[in-house]
Amino acid sequence: MKVRYKIHRLFYNIIARIYNLGISIYFNKEETNPRNVVSKLVGDSDKNLLEVCAGTCENSITIAKAKKEVKIIATDRSSRMLDVAKNIIMRDNISNIDLKVMDATNLKLEDKSFDVAIVSLALHELEETTQQAILLEIYRILKDTGKFIVVEWDKPKELGKKIKFSFIELLEPRSYKRLMKQNMDEYFWKVGFEIKNTILCDYTKVYELKKHF
Repeated sequence: MKVRYKIHRLFYNIIARIYNLGISIYFNKEETNPRNVVSKLVGDSDKNLLEVCAGTCENSITIAKAKKEVKIIATDRSSRMLDVAKNIIMRDNISNIDLKVMDATNLKLEDKSFDVAIVSLALHELEETTQQAILLEIYRILKDTGKFIVVEWDKPKELGKKIKFSFIELLEPRSYKRLMKQNMDEYFWKVGFEIKNTILCDYTKVYELKKHF
């Protein structure tokens, strides 16, 4: 698993500078762009937000621009991805995002210290044991009343969109198909979360979750 982990990190280091361009082909409608939907789920009382596996931090950047009072920590294990994010943050004079190179399965962060946690388009790329390790870390750092937001791919039913989405499927690892077959209520429940709301977006679903006890 360690070898696969290193290959995965190397892959994202290589594609970092073109990643945003590729994703923008699929997220081009303002009202159904999952990044905008995620931003709207962050409330006025949410002060501390963590995004793990943040990549180029498009979710965090969208939120930071809309909600300047929110303090954001965005983490990823790819330093190149965070370098791309850093350039955008500096260019747009964003001051409420702190970037950290960090392994999402072993977050160097305090228990129950965040109001919101986000993981977007990352779980499907990882083996099930790694997915669970990340979700358990999210459970640990999230406040008992906190909000957990997950974005994952959703295969479209329209023929034209199916054809367009097939290019994504060609690039995804075997773990993608396994996650797509999961009962997501059961998937999240076994690591301590229940789904409050599911929102359909461009080629994706946005899950709003809370802790269950």
